[in-house]
Amino acid sequence: MRMKENDRIIIRNFTETEPHELFESELGWGEGAADDAHSDDPETIFRYYIDIVGYNIAFYYVDDGCFYSIFTEEIPINVIRKFKNPDWDGRFIIDSVIGAVDTYAPGEVVYSTDDASKIWNELKIGDKPIGEVLKRSVIMTYD
Repeated sequence: MRMKENDRIIIRNFTETEPHELFESELGWGEGAADDAHSDDPETIFRYYIDIVGYNIAFYYVDDGCFYSIFTEEIPINVIRKFKNPDWDGRFIIDSVIGAVDTYAPGEVVYSTDDASKIWNELKIGDKPIGEVLKRSVIMTYD
């Protein structure tokens, strides 16, 4: 889903595809995620994808300018801040890291747990709980 009427641009030159901008309406869980989880409650959607289905997610948190992934395919489950791309040309934000949309991209572990059900209550990025972080993030991939 792209630009709604009266949508506000959050970041210019975010992606190579047109439009290049990241819009406010793209933050948080989209309609497809709400449909999958049969709820528009962010915690229910998160728990559906992470706790129940066991998906990985990749997201870009606009408030700190970093890309992250939650990788659930191995124990411990790791939350990764993706490594910067040393060859970035400075043009598009999505190219500033290695594997922006890949849930398995390399990075620094910022949180780790053996129990997916703990992530919602325990994970903080900066001083923000994951629920607040995802409201201010574009969720790039869930797979």
